[in-house]
Amino acid sequence: MELRITYVHHDCFLVDIGPRVLLFDYPERAHRPATAEALVTEALRGRNAVIFASHSHDDHFSMEILKFRETAASAHYILSYDVAEMHPELDPEFEAEMQGVSIVEPDEFYHVEGFVLRCFESTDLGVGFLLELEGKRIYFGGDVAEWCWPDQDERSRRFSEEHFAGVLNDLAKEAVDLAFSNADPRLENWAGARRFMETVRPRYFVPMHTFGDTSAVARFAAEHRLPGIPMFVYSQMGESWRIAL
Repeated sequence: MELRITYVHHDCFLVDIGPRVLLFDYPERAHRPATAEALVTEALRGRNAVIFASHSHDDHFSMEILKFRETAASAHYILSYDVAEMHPELDPEFEAEMQGVSIVEPDEFYHVEGFVLRCFESTDLGVGFLLELEGKRIYFGGDVAEWCWPDQDERSRRFSEEHFAGVLNDLAKEAVDLAFSNADPRLENWAGARRFMETVRPRYFVPMHTFGDTSAVARFAAEHRLPGIPMFVYSQMGESWRIAL
């Protein structure tokens, strides 16, 4: 199976996988370059799109994802429960015309668009996604990370560390082929990115959550790259990485 991964901005990526294009965490206008919309629109044009939102924070979700239905051949939306809580008009349970939308919960399994989907509870808000297709597994963490801030109280720090460790231990049993996980340069521990690689040992790793500061990706790779785990070290919007699973 061949994939092409394209960096858009922050935690927003496109993944070409067979007849589908996956779009993850398309953010609000304030959190993306002005040219990002054109890039994503063209990438989805005439394609079967599966569009994910891991949670409702503005740097991960925008209602503007609905406009991609206009140019994609088909569009299926997989939205975290908190997105539907904030925007009930997206939930097919309340709006019958919202077909092609799946609302997902933590600690649940789904069969959607040919994928087996497992959702993990986030350490912040929403879910992380583990997709299985043809025996291959792709993990996209959203804000599932080890959030340890300098002024954080001991109780919340311990919760973040222990919860994140639990997710990593579960993922380590899954033989993850491709993983997207946060490597936030604002935190001394890079939001647990190195710990993620050491524990999960994915075949390929994509660091994210740099708010467009791609120089941080290069710094993280220089300091924390692990032998045997190729990493996508991108430097600009639209840059792609081709891999074979």
